[in-house]
Amino acid sequence: PPTNLADSVIRLVVQPDGSLKATSFFSMHDDARLDSHDWDLAGAPVALPATFSTPKYPQLLVVTGKEGVVYLLNRAKLGGLDEGPGGKDLALGEYGPNGEAISTAGVWPGDGGYVYVATLASANGGAGRIDAYKFTTTSKGVPGLRLVGISSQTMVFGVSGPVVTSNGKASGSAVVWVITAEYLQAYDPVPVGGKLKLLGTWTVDGTDSFNPPGIGDNVVYVGNQFGVVYGFGLKSLPAVVRTRTKGVA
Repeated sequence: PPTNLADSVIRLVVQPDGSLKATSFFSMHDDARLDSHDWDLAGAPVALPATFSTPKYPQLLVVTGKEGVVYLLNRAKLGGLDEGPGGKDLALGEYGPNGEAISTAGVWPGDGGYVYVATLASANGGAGRIDAYKFTTTSKGVPGLRLVGISSQTMVFGVSGPVVTSNGKASGSAVVWVITAEYLQAYDPVPVGGKLKLLGTWTVDGTDSFNPPGIGDNVVYVGNQFGVVYGFGLKSLPAVVRTRTKGVA
């Protein structure tokens, strides 16, 4: 890899002396054009679990860019720069642009495997929404992603990356959570008729831009700009409740 690895996905390997060495990388072939529009990579890379694999490509990764493209990469060979056919990207797949994507993608390994991307309305024609991609494979064992569902609700600037909770890979147990416009929203992970079903919406005052919810002990936590942490969880009834006393929810 070159010494300048800005706007890249990088594999770092710990050396015997404790230092880190870049051994593989991926940069978009048209990085100069993307950078001129501020369409660089934005979300953190996400290593996909074993559900997203084939015998030929057992280790995969997704990363998103502000142009709205979702990149599917081979973790064993990230793709370098201009190494694909015709000097293009050596990625397993590029999907979009479907609106500006700034936050990290969410992943659900159950029900065949899904990737969720929060997008914003942008000049490239994309609408602000949650996009759901289904994991696919070709007859030759080449993995891919297919856009199979979108949210009906509009996502606004500052939308967080989607976070998925579940009981392992048990079908029917997962929920996709996202924070947008001072609302915590929950979606069914499996699209029906091309749409992600909204399960619920709860108001959270003063949410911070791009800040995802935290998860622990069956509680969804949302912090705001005023030093308050809200906790949402199931009680004796099948409903989410919120209480607030002395600045702590």
